[in-house]
Amino acid sequence: MASTSQSFGDVTAGDRNSILQGNFYQSAPLTSALKRKRFRHGNYPPPNRNFLGREAEVAEIKAAFRGATAGEQKRYVIYGLAGIGKSEICVKLLKDMQNEFWGLFWVDVSDFVSAEQEFKKIADQIRPGNTHQTLGDALSALAELDFNTYPWLLVLDNADELRDYAPFFPSASSGSILMTSRNRECEKHETIGSRELEPISFEDSMLLLFKAAKLPPKDWDSYRPQAKTIVELLDFHTLALIQAGAFVSRDARNWNEYPRFFKDNRQHLLTTSPKQARSKYGDVYATFEVSARALKSDGGTEAEDALCLLGIFAMFHHSGFPTSIFEDALRGIRHMKITGFSNDTGRISTSLADLLPAFLSESRGLTLRLQAGLDCLEALSLIKQATIDNGDGVKLVSMHPLAHAWAKDRLDQKLQEQAWMMTGSIIAFSMKSVPQSYYYRDSSNWRLRTRQLQSHISSFLDNRVTCSFRDPWGVEYLQVNRVIAYLLHIFRLDQKLELFLLAIFETLEAEPSRPEDINLLPFYKEMARNWGDLNRYPSSLDLWRRIVSLQEANSFHEEDLVSSKNNLACTYASSGAFKEAIAQLESIVQLRKRKHSADDPGLLKSQHDLGGAYLDDGQVEKAINLLEHVVHIRQSILAENSPVLLASQHELGRAYTTANRLQEALKQFEYVAKIKKTTLPLGNPNRIATLTWLPRLYLANGQLEKAKEVVIEVDGVLRSLPKDDARWRKHGEFLEYWKRSFEMEDKL
Repeated sequence: MASTSQSFGDVTAGDRNSILQGNFYQSAPLTSALKRKRFRHGNYPPPNRNFLGREAEVAEIKAAFRGATAGEQKRYVIYGLAGIGKSEICVKLLKDMQNEFWGLFWVDVSDFVSAEQEFKKIADQIRPGNTHQTLGDALSALAELDFNTYPWLLVLDNADELRDYAPFFPSASSGSILMTSRNRECEKHETIGSRELEPISFEDSMLLLFKAAKLPPKDWDSYRPQAKTIVELLDFHTLALIQAGAFVSRDARNWNEYPRFFKDNRQHLLTTSPKQARSKYGDVYATFEVSARALKSDGGTEAEDALCLLGIFAMFHHSGFPTSIFEDALRGIRHMKITGFSNDTGRISTSLADLLPAFLSESRGLTLRLQAGLDCLEALSLIKQATIDNGDGVKLVSMHPLAHAWAKDRLDQKLQEQAWMMTGSIIAFSMKSVPQSYYYRDSSNWRLRTRQLQSHISSFLDNRVTCSFRDPWGVEYLQVNRVIAYLLHIFRLDQKLELFLLAIFETLEAEPSRPEDINLLPFYKEMARNWGDLNRYPSSLDLWRRIVSLQEANSFHEEDLVSSKNNLACTYASSGAFKEAIAQLESIVQLRKRKHSADDPGLLKSQHDLGGAYLDDGQVEKAINLLEHVVHIRQSILAENSPVLLASQHELGRAYTTANRLQEALKQFEYVAKIKKTTLPLGNPNRIATLTWLPRLYLANGQLEKAKEVVIEVDGVLRSLPKDDARWRKHGEFLEYWKRSFEMEDKL
């Protein structure tokens, strides 16, 4: 590898001293533009047109905030039963008190990772131009505001877990915080008051039910007896009343039928779901189940599709699932019908296709049929649909966490397994939505939308743990798990992938490092690649050798064998055996040149890998010539956010740096970092790898401030990780290098 030492260029001694004196992490002041405008942040709903009552509660909370003494952080906690209207009170308060605050911020803390990202977005608005890589960095943006000049109110919604939410409080003696929770223990966080929210009054419950049912006021008296029965049955529970209103609005006869539906399903839930006690929480579940039974009794295609979708959504994360995955799956089906199905573990079988939902069988009417099913669920208030305002019209589906939990819990073990396998088949076919090749496969939604979809594959994997399959060797089960392994790889969840693969091998009673059964080769390949990603090169090298030997002994298809040999050569290069790697890769490139065109993805991958090996071996000009060739061709056929194109541009930037062509290198790395920022999560190793090359190039170009920003960004990422994380081992030296460099410059 080339030396990483580099001149500090035009950086002045004063600049260097300011870094060493602690100004490295100073935050930028508020701009004049920020001082002039008010801030609103968060995905909180608009005021609910059905909101009514709660006058006493709202007045009490307003008085608590207005009457608190200065010099303390004002924290008020609302706690109580799920779905009883805690969030709606917060919306009402924000509307009524909006002119009393410079900033209104809403963060859903039901998911810690998502909540941290929301705080970072808030900080980025308050202090534009700064990097906020940790939760502490983000919270400091609020903590440092002068509350007299910039008063703010922060809502922490859905703090429902049995965990400590204190880390989400800005460390300041000012600011106003309103927290909602089902957990009574959160009351300990209050400084100005708390309230357990009780059900709304009888008359308000009646009015809410009528409004939710969209019943004209002239008919209220006529339906008052039925409404009274429903209100008392639901014990004045807000969410349950809204759900009941949605149900009865579909058919006037449902006003009389609802109690019978509810009682039947309540008995069913309490006898088949032992974890549900006779509680109001159980009643909420039963209310949701009434809607499901209504869909069952409907018997129409829309209702059947809606129930099917409900089980699928239960396997993913509750928030923001893109329905375009279904369209990808349909394209995958069409593609497989052309190229052919296979029972190989690494392929897709016809039996896996048989698990797909019925609405994917009608290719021409998918959009209309899918939308009808979604609209059916939304009409019953089971989901919400939203379209991303980014030009591509992607539609996202979200569920209330309680509704999402019910959607899964309502399924017994067998039905959960069926839903999981059906969902897995959708994922598998969506990965085949484009021609089967290295870079086309990586252009699927799952690769290009890594940031958006990572939480969904994590939830899908978590749901797998609860499934006890009777036939772990079933071809469909192996194929779905192979897809999970691949997705964990492209998301670079390296340590989670290793644990997943080890669990697979344990279930199948197979040795992870000794491949013997050719049906498990796809898992062994993922294991070998994973150990390489974790820098365990000896283990990876040995496993790739065994894989190649097994394939040769079983006369594998030549392209599969060549692909494994290519991976073996890359592992030689990663472990420092550059001569061996180059010899093998040159042979593979010549073989593929004879059989394929210049834009063949396999050939381009081998040339990319050979260019990297040349570079690491010190053959810089050869590396540059080959990598420029690969980048040129890939740019002509791939989108700018293609992962393999970005990988080649990264390698070319590395080659330019080694050749001291620093301006060209800086241009390459800046471009790659910009694209990866939009497609990869912050801690993704591929994104970090690009960032680590930028500081020396910025310093050489006299851009000290930009160099500092990058170092802070990487430092923030690494400090948020456990010390045993592979990214620490790989990039921790990067931070130490810069510390030593700054210290040396200070002495000089």
